[in-house]
Order: sequence, then C-alpha cells, then structure tokens
Amino acid sequence: MNMVRNTVPLGDLVTFFRGGTSFRSSEYGDSGIPVLTKGDVKPFGRIKHSGRFVNVAHATEAGYYLTQPGDLLVTTRDLTIAADFLGIVAPVPNDRPYLVNQGANILRLDASQIDIRYFVYWTCARSYREHIKATHSGSTQIHIRNEDLFNAPVYLPPLNEQRRIAQILGAIDDKIDLNWRMNETLEAITSAVFRSWFIDHESSGMKGTWPAKSWGDLVTLEYGKSLQNYDENDAPYAVFGTNGIIGRTAQPLCLHEGIIIGRKGAYRGVHFSDSPFFAIDTAFYVKPKVPLEMRWAYYEMLRLDINGMDSGSAIPSTSREDFYALPVLEPPIDLQRTFVNRLSPAWERQRANEAENGTLTSLRDTLLPKLLSGEIRVGSAEREVAEVV
Repeated sequence: MNMVRNTVPLGDLVTFFRGGTSFRSSEYGDSGIPVLTKGDVKPFGRIKHSGRFVNVAHATEAGYYLTQPGDLLVTTRDLTIAADFLGIVAPVPNDRPYLVNQGANILRLDASQIDIRYFVYWTCARSYREHIKATHSGSTQIHIRNEDLFNAPVYLPPLNEQRRIAQILGAIDDKIDLNWRMNETLEAITSAVFRSWFIDHESSGMKGTWPAKSWGDLVTLEYGKSLQNYDENDAPYAVFGTNGIIGRTAQPLCLHEGIIIGRKGAYRGVHFSDSPFFAIDTAFYVKPKVPLEMRWAYYEMLRLDINGMDSGSAIPSTSREDFYALPVLEPPIDLQRTFVNRLSPAWERQRANEAENGTLTSLRDTLLPKLLSGEIRVGSAEREVAEVV
C-alpha cells in the first residue's frame, strides 16, 4: 500500500533564502573563514570543503553573510548541460560558520513540515531531478532561476514517515562514510610508513648506498587506448582516465596491478590499481623495465610535479621526456618487497571497504526511489538494511 502523501512546491517550505557572495580572487587566503562553493556540495547531502578562506577581519568589515545552524546549500549553477550537480542540496556543517560563494544559495526549511535529511534524499529522486533538468537555463554555464527552484515538487508523507525513510537511507550512507574515513586513516598510515622508510632517511645518510637513477631507467610510460562503451557497471575491470576511474569494461589493457598517470588536461593525477585495468588515451600506464614493486613506485611518483611536466601543446599534456629525466634513488628490491608485505593488510582492508561501499551504494540507490514513491513499505526496507548495516 502506498504512503499517504501531499505534493507541495518547494517554495511553500522555505523560511529563508539568499544567494552566495561574489568574492574576488584577491580576497582568498590560506586561513580565515572557510568559503563553501558549489563544487563543495556533493550528492546525498555531503559537503567537502575545497580549501578556500577569506580573512576574518575583512569578512566582518564587508558584512558578508555567515552560515547558521540549520542552513542548507543548494547548487544553482553548473558547468555541464547534463545538470547532474544542479539543484543538489547538503546541510552546512555545524562545526563553525562558513561563507558561501556565488553559485550556491542558502536556504532554510520549515522543520514542522519536512525532515531535513528526508528533503536531501528527495532532491536525489527522479521527480525532483526531472524538474531541475526541464527548467534550467543557459548552455555552457547553466543555472536555475529562483522561481523555477521554488516550483520544484516535494512529496510530503507524514513527518514520522519522512524521518523513518531518512533513517533507513541515512544508516546506509553513515556506513559508507565510516568506511571512507577508515580508508583515509589507513592511507595516512601507509603514507607515513613510506615516508619513514624511504624519505626521512635521506637526511640521515642511510640512503647513500642506493643507486641514483632516472625514472627512464626504471619504467616506461605506455599510452592508453581509445575505448567505447565503458559504462558497464557490472564489468570486472576499472577504466582510468586522466583523473581516475571513469567506468568499467570487460577487457583489461594492463594485465596486472599498476600505476596510471594523467596524460592530458589541466589537472593530471597519479592513480593506483591493485588489479588489471584499462587506461584510455588521456592517460599513461607504467610498465617496469627492472624488478620493481609498483606500490613503492606509486608513492614515490606521488611526490612528483606531474602537472608541471607540460609538453607545450595547446592542451596541457604530461611530457614523457621530462618524466624520464627526473632523478630517483632506487631502494633495494628486498626493502621494497618488505614494505609491500608489511602494509598489505592495510590495502586489503581498503579493498574490502571499497567493495562493501559498492554493495551499500547499490542498495541505497535501489531503495531510494522505491521508498520515496511508496513502492515498498518502510518496515520491510528497515529489515533489509538492518541485515546489511
């Protein structure tokens, strides 16, 4: 039986609404009041601060708006015609006040009518997303007008039902977040061990016997290949582009674990795959020329200024010649292997967390539209989630 619900326009629930501030680049600094941008707002109610700050005294003198508890951010501008990140909503963290840049607006809702976390999930639902995509304006830089945003439909089951739905979906997302935080901690540990073993010893002279090489002595950068239809979500192999995983495919290009280096684009990252993978033609993958532990090489390459190796073409591109010329001290292969063996349990735990998050994400994405449409009962969804989380 479907839930009893009312449909209201979003504007009927809004108690406060204002746009972000248009900051000049000269106003940003390395410390002060953190600034949230539209890019910091992520689906399913997440905010990830990108690191911009404005001086406290300057912000106070200028009278800029500071966020308050209960504020939400909604993205009102996007760079892509798909509009996937337009109109998404996330609560502002309550740890301190924030400034908000243009492209994201601040709103508060009537808590007597709608549960805030339920509303965040509703903004990921089909009816809301279809309204946003049907009413946005612009081409390269798209936006949604305030009146169109306020006309977005919001379905309101009874408040207690909203809270139960939010608790079900929130339990899944909380577990996903816990796994990601654990992985971040594990990555910090492995990076610290790498630094202790292979970097901090430089100043003590313990690495004086390691041979001085260039990266061209140790590896080659192989070109990725063009690939069509890499949106096979259930396929076994990850597809890497210049900035990381972009899809999955049935056939790998590299048949073992390896390192992927962005080849084209303003930002070109260094990535690691612990299993066979495919690299498309905007990336290189690393092929060893001598016995080498790829995990050691990966952490060593993270220290390099990949984005500074520009070939000088119209599109920023990593220069293979510049990469090959970079110096590196080659630690003994036995030491590399000991490093990998010692830290393998941490990487295995990371892989298990990532696999569990894939399962949890699929469950959330399956339950969300069914719960918000009343297709399934809340009680049965609660039991299903309890078995997994």
